[in-house]
Amino acid sequence: MQSKPNAFLIIGLVILVFIVAVLFTIRPGPEGRYRDDAIATVGISYFEFKDGKVRLVMPHDIKLSDGCDVRNLGTYSKQGNEWIYVGEDGYKFKLRTSLLSIEIIDSSGPTNKFPRLFYHP
Repeated sequence: MQSKPNAFLIIGLVILVFIVAVLFTIRPGPEGRYRDDAIATVGISYFEFKDGKVRLVMPHDIKLSDGCDVRNLGTYSKQGNEWIYVGEDGYKFKLRTSLLSIEIIDSSGPTNKFPRLFYHP
């Protein structure tokens, strides 16, 4: 009688490991919002990747009732198998995405990683 609960437990663990492995290997496109804690604002500043454009959104207050400053930073597109971000100055960066974050990779080496912003009031 104890072998059935153990079998269900093993099957459940295998399914859980599979789901976790899939979540960490999926590479979605960059579309979304990504938090930047390094910018000093009252609310949550974030990068927005939407419709091929990259914008920096900086709220004037926590509840956004006072509006936001929005700056266009450039564009992004898929070139071959890679996502590329081109800044307003024409400089190119590679983008590496996951379900949880985005990395902006400079060809000279430095990488900046920003967590995905799943919820914003």
